[in-house]
Amino acid sequence: MKKQLIIIGAGPSINTGINLGLWDKIRDSFSCGLNYSFKYFPSTYQVFVDRDFYIGNRKDLKKLPLIIGRDNNLFPCKLESNTLVLPTAKTFDRTLLSGVYKNGLAGIFSLSIGIHLIDNGEIFLLGYDYSDDKTLKDAQNRPWSHFYQGNIEHKGIGRAGHYNTPGKAERDFGEFRKEKKVKIYNVSLGSQIPGDIFPKISYSKFFKMLNKKQYNQVFLRGEICKKLKDLLN
Repeated sequence: MKKQLIIIGAGPSINTGINLGLWDKIRDSFSCGLNYSFKYFPSTYQVFVDRDFYIGNRKDLKKLPLIIGRDNNLFPCKLESNTLVLPTAKTFDRTLLSGVYKNGLAGIFSLSIGIHLIDNGEIFLLGYDYSDDKTLKDAQNRPWSHFYQGNIEHKGIGRAGHYNTPGKAERDFGEFRKEKKVKIYNVSLGSQIPGDIFPKISYSKFFKMLNKKQYNQVFLRGEICKKLKDLLN
């Protein structure tokens, strides 16, 4: 049975999966949640790179079992006991010995960590649209940029200019062409991330590919902590 990791981003395409029963279908899987996804699904571990996000949501985040974030001397305040922080690097290295690629986007940072953790297997990217849905507008006439838009408000809602910059997706994710042992699938048919970097698949295909393995989440988190702490020693 192949190792599988599911990374839960925030793109509006996730609503397609939710309408098909996503949360029940991936329950007890090996999963990584990004930023505010923790409000909708209890992932194995949560990832962030934004200092303001961590500090602004500390009260809720301290209740989660395991959080992984970037270091880069961004934390003058004391970290919660459930939080590990890792240094970053400008290029991708699956060993993470030179740091985690890269510091600006949680989706990229988490993918580098995920490749290191599973080593050989499959990773499924959810909500990696790298764009907004311009056909839909919220009550404030903003493009739909996050699957939870309308329920959670933060500075990124309705603002996807970074993602829509021509060539940006290629520059950000092109580094992962180096990866040969882990197969990475983008569960977003309309994603702007080039399909020759990550094959794009539908939610129907994603559900068929899932191995349905249920993990002991406490044991899994212990293994993750051990593997990442070894890097810091």
